[in-house]
Amino acid sequence: MSAETQGSRKPNYTVSSFSGLFTQSLIAVMYHDADGKVAAVNQAACELLGLCGDELIGKDSLNTEWRGIQPDGMESVALDYSAKVALRSGQIVQNQIIGIYHPITNQQRWISVNSVPEFREGEIKPFQVFSTLTDITEERRLRQQLSESQENFTSFLNNLDQGVWIRDFKSGQLIFVNDAIGNLYGSPKEDFFEDSSRFYEKFIHPVDRSEVLNAHKIHLETGDDHEVKWRLVRSDGQIRSVKVRMFTFTLPGTSGIVYSAGLTSDSTEAYLSSEGNQLNRLKSDEFNKLTSNLLSTISHEFRTPITGIIGFSKLLQEPVTEEERHEFARHIEKSTYKLYKTLESILDYSVLDAKKVDLSPAIISIQESVRMVLERTEILAQEKGIYFQHSFCGADNMYFYPNLLDTLLKYVLDNAVKFTVDGGIRLVSKVNEHRIQIEVHDTGRGIATDLIPFVFDPFRQGSEGVARLYEGIGMGLAIVKRILDSIQGEITLMTNDHGGSSFYLDIPLPVKQEDVSLSALADQDRQGFSVLYVENNLTMQLVVKSILKNAKIDFAKQVEQALEAVKKTQYDLILLDVNPGQIDDGIQLLRKIRETPGYTETPVVMISAYSVNQLDEVKVNLHQVQYLSKPFSEKLLKTAVRQFFPDFN
Repeated sequence: MSAETQGSRKPNYTVSSFSGLFTQSLIAVMYHDADGKVAAVNQAACELLGLCGDELIGKDSLNTEWRGIQPDGMESVALDYSAKVALRSGQIVQNQIIGIYHPITNQQRWISVNSVPEFREGEIKPFQVFSTLTDITEERRLRQQLSESQENFTSFLNNLDQGVWIRDFKSGQLIFVNDAIGNLYGSPKEDFFEDSSRFYEKFIHPVDRSEVLNAHKIHLETGDDHEVKWRLVRSDGQIRSVKVRMFTFTLPGTSGIVYSAGLTSDSTEAYLSSEGNQLNRLKSDEFNKLTSNLLSTISHEFRTPITGIIGFSKLLQEPVTEEERHEFARHIEKSTYKLYKTLESILDYSVLDAKKVDLSPAIISIQESVRMVLERTEILAQEKGIYFQHSFCGADNMYFYPNLLDTLLKYVLDNAVKFTVDGGIRLVSKVNEHRIQIEVHDTGRGIATDLIPFVFDPFRQGSEGVARLYEGIGMGLAIVKRILDSIQGEITLMTNDHGGSSFYLDIPLPVKQEDVSLSALADQDRQGFSVLYVENNLTMQLVVKSILKNAKIDFAKQVEQALEAVKKTQYDLILLDVNPGQIDDGIQLLRKIRETPGYTETPVVMISAYSVNQLDEVKVNLHQVQYLSKPFSEKLLKTAVRQFFPDFN
């Protein structure tokens, strides 16, 4: 039971002082003596409590026949009754709520009691208590109904699909938001009360911000209904289109505008499907065009070389001359390489798109890492009858990402060769202690101004569809852009004085985390080195043996054979397939080899059918591990080996 006490005033009043007012008052009044017994009551109190005066005189403050209860439903304790509290404390007790049962009607009534202690002059202890009793049963019932109505209304609002918010109209302070608001904004609805008048503002799209804030301002100034459409940027970055209708309302019994409310609807789907949405139509047309071009391009780039491979393979099965055999084999090799290039570019982009780029820097020779790309570009240029010039200046052995620079140059130079018919290509490379700067200039046909914004998009070319003029699937520059983005580099395209294109690559060098010895590049320039190749496929064994014919090669098909071999022989190089057939896990095998005495720093070339960038989870002495993806050519395998044995031919 709660009782509010107030001050210790000591008025000196008696019953006789107010005898007329006491008996005739419509307010229920009673007096309690110093023991808390009822000393006097008026007629209004008798009617409220259901007993006449004689039946009440001498009774305790809260007799059991009234079955008194507290507002929380617990039984009322007589010592906590307001008159008892006033006698004990000598202070006024206000608005004590008690539930009682009327002894005649047996109906529960709720009363509010105020008790004032009275003192004789010079005494500090009350000699009696004056109490007023007010029947609040109906008021309490109405409040309960209102509370239940509010709960039901709140439940109703929380189950709406539309977002609902309610503010105090004058102050703008937020009073209520429903669950749909939190779901729509992607933020807990409790967060809206942190800065309730402005919290929503941070979700408004910058383009729509001025219009939305102005609409809210007009609504709060005029009280008029208002509707506004805007783009909502959710907390997860997703953009939704919403429509908000703002209005005002008053409560029964009040005057003037009391509350401002809003209904927020997610209109994203309607916005996207609207026939009047020109932007959406353009994007849809662009997507359909891109899809059509992609399908026709992919189909052509796969079907053409496969047709060549199948056709010339069939011809080789017939009686042919030695010259024809060499010619057919050359065409099969060319078609296979073209198919491999197409597949590699798609896989490279998918890995980059999944953000699985392996960025594990090591000391590498910049010139050696791109030598194979430059040689290949020279051959391609000669075949087209154009020139290829390249110059290099600056430091060579640098801390950089293996396999990354040659990948970047391969795609940029291939693009230049493809679109250059007359004239040629010039490559300029500059290396300093902080960055690598590359310029590729061609005298090709250039790029139309309206296509420049799409140059770095995947599957895009200047000519597209079945009537396109150039081969390829338009992935090269998209891969270059994604790689540079991953290392905070930049690529810029400009039209040069020859009418062709100039690409400028700015590539920051990584911060060196630890000293990596350069001796590995100098101490391993031997030719007759020994190799352990862990592979159970006979064809792969024969291919590698033919390519590395100057090295001494041992083969192991099983885990046990490989581990036994490294215990008996100290090999200079390990070739290991990541998924070597019957061997469960090549990476686990490598870890065991690393634990073998003498093999902590042994160079390793990991061979895998995965793209190089998909192996970024492998972290086994990375400065002594090179990766090689299948299928690989003689040049690619030798390039990987030369990372450890520079003079190997």
